[in-house]
Amino acid sequence: MLPPKRCLYSLGLFFVFLFTTPSISAAEYQVNQLPSAEWQNTKADRLQPEVSGLYQFDYGEDATLTFDLPWAFPFYGTDYTELTADTDGNIWFSAPGEGPHIAVLNTDQSSYYAGGVFIEHKTLPERVVVQWQTETAEHAGYGRINNYEAILFPNGDIHLNYLAIPYIDGTIQGNRICDGVDCLYLPTGMVLSGASFAIRSEFTNDGDGDGIATEADNCPDIFNPEQTDTDSDGLGDACDADDDNDGLPDIWELSYGLDPLNANDAIDDFDDDGLTNFQEFSSGLDPWNSDSNGDGVPDWNVYIGGVMVPIIDGL
Repeated sequence: MLPPKRCLYSLGLFFVFLFTTPSISAAEYQVNQLPSAEWQNTKADRLQPEVSGLYQFDYGEDATLTFDLPWAFPFYGTDYTELTADTDGNIWFSAPGEGPHIAVLNTDQSSYYAGGVFIEHKTLPERVVVQWQTETAEHAGYGRINNYEAILFPNGDIHLNYLAIPYIDGTIQGNRICDGVDCLYLPTGMVLSGASFAIRSEFTNDGDGDGIATEADNCPDIFNPEQTDTDSDGLGDACDADDDNDGLPDIWELSYGLDPLNANDAIDDFDDDGLTNFQEFSSGLDPWNSDSNGDGVPDWNVYIGGVMVPIIDGL
């Protein structure tokens, strides 16, 4: 376990923390609890082949793993091109045991019997995920696995996610980021299992706080760390009015019970009136009613220039 270090948040900021949502800051960083749990995951499998810079792992007592980053990661004003993770829940940017680091789970741990530390480079969005599956040293061999991760983004943002922390009472105890002298701690006394935190530099260009730099964010004004883009049109689902790009707005599809993530339903004809759902939408008709306005005239026919013609001919 790492020795505790001096916390940088001031009395004034601590006062704010007591009466608002969890958020504390120090020098160049601020930490906030995310409104919902996040989990990115790695392969986390000792049997998977290792590929340097893509997927690597180690395990055991006091094991360390050095990983070459795919980009320079800014941390306390210095760009780092590699990191070293140990099986005690730490990430080091210099020699292990000293200098700038992230203490993701501040306790003595073991992966001798199961688990380990796993590092994987992922894309869309760009990030490096460091995942630990460990037992606390005092409970080694009992199968009570702590499962947690740190996510590093190219813009310097850090996310800490705790899927399951079964040891002791599962609360936060001294987890932090440090520049080598001073530290910023996560808020204490909170249940750790199921919690996620975002640590952001005050210089990060990330307007919605989802860990994705604005210039790379497919929804720059909406929190969407997953960056899901079903139709690959460059707009994330969180801000795309037509997620499956079938010409039917999501809100229209949902109002009529269609699937906004399935482009095939645009060519379906639910009411068997000869019109596709897209044609029904384009004409302001009900896709479930072959006579939308109840006038006795099937939707398939409309008046154009005073002549009744099949609407399908006009589309």
